[in-house]
Amino acid sequence: MATLYRKGNWSNQRRFANQAFAGIEMALWDACGKALGQPVHRLLGGKYHESIHWFGFVQGGTPDALADHAKRLTDQGFDILYMKIGICDDVDLLSVASVREAIGDGVRLRLDVNEAWTRTQAIRMSRQLEPFNIDWIEQPLVFWDFEGAALLRSTSPIPTTLDQSIFTHYDVLRMIRENASDVLVLGFHETGGLLQLRNAAAVADAAGISLNRHAVLGESGLSTLAALHVLSTIPNLADGNQIMSGLFEQDVLVDGQVEITNARTPVPDQPGLGAQINWDSVGRFKRLYMEVGQYPM
Repeated sequence: MATLYRKGNWSNQRRFANQAFAGIEMALWDACGKALGQPVHRLLGGKYHESIHWFGFVQGGTPDALADHAKRLTDQGFDILYMKIGICDDVDLLSVASVREAIGDGVRLRLDVNEAWTRTQAIRMSRQLEPFNIDWIEQPLVFWDFEGAALLRSTSPIPTTLDQSIFTHYDVLRMIRENASDVLVLGFHETGGLLQLRNAAAVADAAGISLNRHAVLGESGLSTLAALHVLSTIPNLADGNQIMSGLFEQDVLVDGQVEITNARTPVPDQPGLGAQINWDSVGRFKRLYMEVGQYPM
């Protein structure tokens, strides 16, 4: 991987290159595991967790729709929910209130702002959201504003986390030095692979900070399987990790979508990532991508 970065002169383009190279690194781990007849988690040192705990991703176009979906997720066994805000302050407050009323006080609720707030807006909104018992607010400020993140963390009554700000273990070190985040939200797509996610988690662990897995829209079950392996080896793993492959109606895996029972998936023990590819599905998705693009509206 170091040679790949050097020969292509990609080291100064980590935010782009990591996301492309993560797929190559993941495939190399799968090949090594299959060649040795070992699951990837064993190549990474062995399981610390036998299963991984996921969040439920609340979706809907109105406060009522969000509340209805949130209730369905809790009925499916999800005890940590996650929803996007940052659209409009008044609508956000109404949406969060509706979801909290629908799920009751026993379910933890996390909010992702996706860099939409200014510093003053973030301070004001965190205080207005406090009555709704929010678990944490993810990436409220623009990714480069570590100083603002530290200021917000020191003033907000709700824990705050960084996501888009972090792509390398060097970024994690800066986050720690500037006291900018209560939890690290990070996935192997950003770090450039499984091993670098482990390294980033270790840096965070030295500061007593947990890692919560970040997932990307459009990822398939292959990414979920890879996440299961690497996350199982991380001692400072948080609960309610992110999973997006369930948003697909179909997947590229022979067995279909990765199964979730009571918000958990067991870590597989098959060689490599434990993936068997349905190449007919791959071909179908390729044709759809060529016809309509990545995110058809």
